[in-house]
Amino acid sequence: MDERFLFPEFHLLRQLTRQLHFEFPFTNKGNLKEIFDALDDIIVIVDKETVIHYANQAAIRRFGVPPDQLIGNNLYRLMPFPEVKRRWQTILMGLKQSEHFSFIDRGHGKYALSHVIPFRDRNLTNEYYLIFTIESNSSALSSPTIQPSAGTAFEESIKALHETSAEYNTAHRLEYQLRISLALANAATGVSLAEDLSSALNTLCTQACLALEAPAAVVRLYNQHQNTLEIAGSYGLSEEHLRRNFAIPYPPLAHLASEAAPRVIVADLDQSPPTPADQLSYRSQLSTSVIANIVRQNRFLGVLVILIPKVHPPLTKEDLLFVQAIAEQASIAIDRFRLLKIQERRTRELENLVRLGIELREVLTKREVMETLLEKLSEDIYIELGAGYLLEDQHYVLVSYQSKDYQPPEWLAMPPNPGWRDGRPIFFDHFCLSSALLTEGRQDPISWDNICGLAIPLHSPSTGSGVLLLFFPHPLHLSSDDRHKIYLLQEIGNAAFHRAEALEHLEQLVLERTRELSILYEITALLNAPSDVHSSIDQVLENVLSITKSKLVVVHLYDPKTKQLTVYHEKSSLPADFLTHLISLQSEPPWETVFHRNTTYYLEKPLEWTTEASDPIGTIPLTYLGLPIRSKGEVLGVLSLFGNHDGNYSLNDQIILTAIADQLGLTIERARLTAQGEEIAKLEERQRLARDLHDALTQSLYSLTLLTSGYKRSLHHATLEEIHQWMDELNDIAQNALAELRLLLYELRPTALEQDGLHGALKRRLDAVEKRAGIQTFFEVHGSFRLPAEDEEHFYRIAQEALNNALQHARHQSIWVKLESLPDHFKMTIADDGIGFDFDRVVQQYPHSGLNNMISRARQIEAQLSFDTTPGKGTKLMVLKEYNHV
Repeated sequence: MDERFLFPEFHLLRQLTRQLHFEFPFTNKGNLKEIFDALDDIIVIVDKETVIHYANQAAIRRFGVPPDQLIGNNLYRLMPFPEVKRRWQTILMGLKQSEHFSFIDRGHGKYALSHVIPFRDRNLTNEYYLIFTIESNSSALSSPTIQPSAGTAFEESIKALHETSAEYNTAHRLEYQLRISLALANAATGVSLAEDLSSALNTLCTQACLALEAPAAVVRLYNQHQNTLEIAGSYGLSEEHLRRNFAIPYPPLAHLASEAAPRVIVADLDQSPPTPADQLSYRSQLSTSVIANIVRQNRFLGVLVILIPKVHPPLTKEDLLFVQAIAEQASIAIDRFRLLKIQERRTRELENLVRLGIELREVLTKREVMETLLEKLSEDIYIELGAGYLLEDQHYVLVSYQSKDYQPPEWLAMPPNPGWRDGRPIFFDHFCLSSALLTEGRQDPISWDNICGLAIPLHSPSTGSGVLLLFFPHPLHLSSDDRHKIYLLQEIGNAAFHRAEALEHLEQLVLERTRELSILYEITALLNAPSDVHSSIDQVLENVLSITKSKLVVVHLYDPKTKQLTVYHEKSSLPADFLTHLISLQSEPPWETVFHRNTTYYLEKPLEWTTEASDPIGTIPLTYLGLPIRSKGEVLGVLSLFGNHDGNYSLNDQIILTAIADQLGLTIERARLTAQGEEIAKLEERQRLARDLHDALTQSLYSLTLLTSGYKRSLHHATLEEIHQWMDELNDIAQNALAELRLLLYELRPTALEQDGLHGALKRRLDAVEKRAGIQTFFEVHGSFRLPAEDEEHFYRIAQEALNNALQHARHQSIWVKLESLPDHFKMTIADDGIGFDFDRVVQQYPHSGLNNMISRARQIEAQLSFDTTPGKGTKLMVLKEYNHV
C-alpha cells in the first residue's frame, strides 16, 4: 500500500517542509505559522539538542506551559525521563538511514503517532527537526465532526504500520537486549574502576535507570549497629532532595531483612504507604517501584529502589532478572570495598603500631610509656575509655587515662590480679566500672561474638609492671587478626617497658656512680686541704659512716716502734667503750688479718658482738669489712667498718671504700713526709744559724774581745788620741755585730710574704734591716701584679740573698730595689753603690756561696738572672721572667 494513503498528513508535511526551508525561523506570522497554529495536532520544531524553537498552540496546550517558558526550553527538562533522551538518540540514528522517522507510543491511556522530519534554514547553516504528533483522542482523529470512517482509517493505518514494521519490532527487541547487556557490562566495569563505594553504587543506579528508562534510583545500606537504612548511592535525585526527603534513616521492614525474603519486589506506588518518592515533582507520572534486596552470603546489606514511570511497558521477567543482577553487583561492590576498607584499616593499624614502636624508643620511663600508649590508642574512634596503671608496692596505681565521658576506675589500686601473672589479655563482654569486672573477664574470646573491653597486662623481664584498660562504646567482633594485633601491641608495650626499665636502671647506676665520684672528690678535697690531717680524717670518717650507714668506722695505723696496730681515729654510733671492749675480746682481731694479708677482708655473715663487758648477754649482729691503707705498696694501716646485718656492703661499696682507703694512705704518707721535712728543715736552719753566728757574729765578738784585752794592756801608756781611735774601732765592730744580729733576728721572724705579697715583704725588710743599719734605701713599684706563690717565694729569696750579700760585703751607702710589672713579663732590679766584685772569680772560688743559690732559684722558676758588677763600681742584679698575664 502506498504510504500516501496510509499517512496523507505525513506526505503533506514533507511538501510543506520545502516551503519551511524559506520561512523558518519565523520572523513574522507567515503562512505556515498560521496553518500550524490552526491545527489541533501537535507540531514542535527543535534543534539537535532538543531546544524548542517553535511550538503551535496545540503543543502549548499539551505541555501546559506558557509560551515564554516553552520556547527556548529543552525537551529533556519538560519530560525528565531517561527514555526521552535515549529515544531521541535512536531517532537521530534512524534519520541517518532515512529522510524521516516515525514511531508509535502509548501513555496515559492514549496512542500517539509521531513523525520526525529534518530540514535546514534558508542559510543552510542550522539543522532543525519538525515533530508532528497525532494522539488517538485528538480532534484530528476522534473529533465528533470527523466521519466514523476517519477512526477506522486510523486503526487501519496503525495495523498497516505494525504489519509493515515487524522487522522494526524485531530490531527493537534485539536493541532492548543489547541495552540490558550493555548496562550490565557498564555496571561491572564502572564498579571495578570506582575509587570508593559511593561512586560504585552511583554507577549501578545510573546503569539501571538507563536500561529500564527509569527517572531515578537509590541504594540504601543497612547499619546493623543503629538498625537503620542509610543512603549510599543514587541517580536522578538532587543532593538537596536526597537530604530533605531520603536522608531520614529508618529500620528495614522485617520481610526485607529476612533471609527468606524475595530478592526482588514490585510495589504499586498508588497503593503503597507514603514514601519519599511522593515528594517528587513527577510523582503523578510514576507507576511502580522495584525494590531489590542486596544480599551477600545470606547477610542482608541493603536495598536497591528503582522508580518506574507509567509510560514504561509492564515489567517483564527479564527486567526483574536485570534488577537482581544489578543488586548482586551492588553486593559484590559492597563486599569488595568492605575488604578494601578492612585491608586499609589493617595496613593503617600496622603502620600505627610501627610508628608507636618508633616513638616508644624515645621514651625514658615506664610512666611515659603508659602515657604514650594511651595517647596513641585514644586516637582510635572505637575506644571510649583508656586507663593505664603501674605496679607500685604490690598495688596498681592509676598514672594516666584518656576518656570521652567516663572517669577511670580507682579500684585497680589493689593487689595484682592472679589472672594477669601469665601476661595474657583479659576480655570483657560488657562495659562495667566495677571491680567485679576483673573476675568476670575471660582470656579466650574465640567463643564470643562481641567484646566491650579488654585489659592488657604489660611486663618487664623481671616482673609485672602495669596494665592497660580499654573500653569500647559498641560491642566489637574480634577476628583472629584483631587478636593478633592486640598481642602485637602487648609485645611492643613489653619491649618499651623493658627498655624503660633498663634505662631507669642505667640512670640509677649513673647516679650512683656520680654520687661515688662526688664522694671521692669531696674526700680527696678534704684530705688535700691545708688543714690539720687529724681533723680532715675525722671529717672523712664521718662521711663514710653516713654514706655506708655503718655503725662503726675505725682507722688503725701501724706503729713501727711497738710493731702493733693502734687506733688512730674512730667514728661510731655504738656505745663509747664498744671498740675497747671489742679489742679486749679478740685474740686475733679481723683487722690484723687484713694488715698481714694486705687484702680486703669481708665477713658477710653477721657475727654476734657483745656491747659491754659488764653485759655479756647484750649482743648486736654486725658484719665486718676491712680494707688495707697503703702507700707505694706499703701497708700503713687498716680501714675497718662494722655494719648492721640489714645493709650488706656491695661490690660497688667495696670499690669506693678501697679508693677512700688509698686516699687515706696518700694523706697519711704525705703527713709523715711533711713532718720529716719539717724536722730536716729545722735541723738545716739550726746548722745555718750556727754557721752564720760562727762566721759573722762570733768572729766579730771574738775580735772585739781580743782588741779589748789588747787595748786594756796598752791603756797606761796610750795617748788620748789613741784611746779615741781604739774606741771608734771597737764601736765599728760592735755596730757590725749589731747589724748582723738584726739580720739573723729578721730571718728568724715569720715572713710577711703571704700576707703582704712580694713588694710588702721587701719593703718590710728594707725598713727593718737596711734603714736601721744606716743605709739609704730607694724602693719603686711599677704596675700592679700578683705572682704565683712559688714564684714570689723564689723572687723574695733571691732579693733577700742579694741584700744580705750587699750588707755583708758591699760597704755601700745606698741601695735601690725596683719591681716592674709589664703585660708579658715581670722584672726585679737591685743595685747598690758599694765596692763591687769580680763575678766570675767569686762563682768559681766559692761554689756554695749565695750567688750560686740565687742562680739555682732563678733556674727553678725559669727566670733570667744577670749581674752587672766590677770592682769599685757597685753591683746591679736583674731577674726577669716572662708571663702570659702577670
